[in-house]
Amino acid sequence: MSQRLSIRSQPTLILLILFTLWFWLSIKPLSATTDGQAIPLSLGAAWDNLRSAAKSFGPNDPRTLPALVALSNLYLSLNRYAEAEPLVQHATNIVQQSQGATAFDILPHWIQMARIDAHYHRYSLAEELYKNALGLVIKKYGATHALAIQLQTEMSNIKNPSFSPTPPPD
Repeated sequence: MSQRLSIRSQPTLILLILFTLWFWLSIKPLSATTDGQAIPLSLGAAWDNLRSAAKSFGPNDPRTLPALVALSNLYLSLNRYAEAEPLVQHATNIVQQSQGATAFDILPHWIQMARIDAHYHRYSLAEELYKNALGLVIKKYGATHALAIQLQTEMSNIKNPSFSPTPPPD
């Protein structure tokens, strides 16, 4: 006796197929359009988060920093330094205005700006930022701390075209 499969008799199979279809569609890279240029959806979502934070708190409020940093990190991870630079600079300015230039919270922003400056061959600016960041790290942790050593290495290699710095600390 052969049993014939029917849609009505196999609800579990149908659910499995629908779930599998949903799963594959959900992990497919999507894109959004901004000014006629396709961008990854994660960048679109990051921009939405930043706009929302700026609308809620104001564009210069320290509570916008997580959204600002997330967006700049996405651009940096895509090697889109031109888009990341004004975001990192704005984050740096917010921290400086709210906490002062000696606050340890400014450290990741200085390091990112130093790396951006080095990328654009603005070595004297990069070196100054590295020195400032290194001074904060040494003051807090000492000269033998891993971050101090990493910053010294990056600073001494910024003119080396094959050198690639590690990502900024979170």
